[in-house]
Amino acid sequence: MGANNTPVTIPSTGTPVVTSTIVIAGAGTSILDVNALTNITHTFNSDLDVTLTSPAGTVVTLTTDNGSSFDNVFNGTTWDDDADPDTQVPYTANQNEVTEHTYVDLTPVPTLLPEEPLGAFIGENPNGTWTLTISDDAGGDGGAFTWGLTITTAMCAVVQGCQVICPPAQNVTATSPTGAVVNYPAPTTTGNCGVVTCAPASGTLFPVGTTNVTCTEIASSTTTTTTYSSGNVAVPIPATGTSGMMTPQTITVPDAGTVTDVNLGIRLDHTFDADLEITLVAPNGTTSVLVMDDNGSGGDNLGSGSADCAGTKTVFDQQAQTSIADGTAPFDGSFIPLNSLATFNGTPAAGTWTLRINDDAGGDVGTLFCWELQITRNASVAGATCTFPVTVSIPFDGCCVDDASGDTFRSVVAGATPGSALYGFWEYHVAATGETFTGTANYIAYRPGLSLVMRDTDDVHVAMYAQIDYIRKTCLVQVTDRTTGRTFTLRDRNTANSTCGAPQM
Repeated sequence: MGANNTPVTIPSTGTPVVTSTIVIAGAGTSILDVNALTNITHTFNSDLDVTLTSPAGTVVTLTTDNGSSFDNVFNGTTWDDDADPDTQVPYTANQNEVTEHTYVDLTPVPTLLPEEPLGAFIGENPNGTWTLTISDDAGGDGGAFTWGLTITTAMCAVVQGCQVICPPAQNVTATSPTGAVVNYPAPTTTGNCGVVTCAPASGTLFPVGTTNVTCTEIASSTTTTTTYSSGNVAVPIPATGTSGMMTPQTITVPDAGTVTDVNLGIRLDHTFDADLEITLVAPNGTTSVLVMDDNGSGGDNLGSGSADCAGTKTVFDQQAQTSIADGTAPFDGSFIPLNSLATFNGTPAAGTWTLRINDDAGGDVGTLFCWELQITRNASVAGATCTFPVTVSIPFDGCCVDDASGDTFRSVVAGATPGSALYGFWEYHVAATGETFTGTANYIAYRPGLSLVMRDTDDVHVAMYAQIDYIRKTCLVQVTDRTTGRTFTLRDRNTANSTCGAPQM
């Protein structure tokens, strides 16, 4: 423990920032926990910004402009990360947090959770000079303060929380107009880390331009099973043809996570089960499973009992013992679906799931009374993160600028191997409209460092002709937008400008 009981004045005018120090000596060398005590007498406490700085230079903010117009609310306050052991559900104003406490004039708050965690000091050496800094950022009110520290150290070094360290910025040359496949180094970690994943992943196609990659530690994951119900409904299942398709029914799952198992329960009445085709569609709209197709022969109904969610359902479960093809109506109990529900594994659980039922024969009708989804999902909790940029650039060899209009023409020849996707690739930017036309020349006559003639006549949307003289630094480019009939012409004959310099070999 340490204390500085010499009062320091917080002036209402003049220098707005004051400090006080405590020197800790002879303590252990690895911090496990820090609590701070402030005895601040001050009128109008929301004028105050209070920070604590460790000997290592780490700064933690205790409070910034809290306490409203009230006086002396931090006079005897202990700042403690453990002041808020629980969060209320449903959420209401949290009396343990300095930013949300309901203050009363001249009533000190015994314990508060600071704005920033004192856990930032964990693992540091506590020995040395600690500094409490108070800034009064408004005039007209003043006061004074004393303060103290309680520091708990560990017998052995404390491992800091996980830190994810990203690789440096990646700069890559495009391999085609669409971009390049970028393989970047894996991030490194310090501390106690879980699995780290990056998105976009290494080895994927990155577009031309700059893409930020975020690497995230999966600090923990939990597996949760939840049942989601349509509730009691009465949806007609009409007979035969296009009219035999029941109005698609949906259940919206609000919970995030990755699907590891799905079971589908259905209670419906129908007078000829072999007419029915039943499909479940995932929220992504593309992943679907046909669970039943013309099974049950002339038997009636799926499930039995009351015509609502309380009735016995037919449950399609990949872990069941009997296939739906081998079961008999009304299929009370659990059955293996016609196609595997494991198709949904790995897809996001959250979103709108859709049930489709089609009656593909005439003469029989039915009613859907209830359907349910039992979804097991793996919900991951993100931990430490880092971000780095991946920049993919097209290796343009030359650039011609029309001094009058501001149009720009760029091309790739020497920077790409003949026959590659970038060989002869060009772009023409129209300054007046902000449009950019692109293509790949189907004719190239090139003398390195001297001149270039390019034509692009294959594209049904655009035609281009370019003639560039690198020695004289002159350009003549014409681009025609075949869709609209507009033609753009670039002529740069200013021998003083170097924008049409020799290509980069």
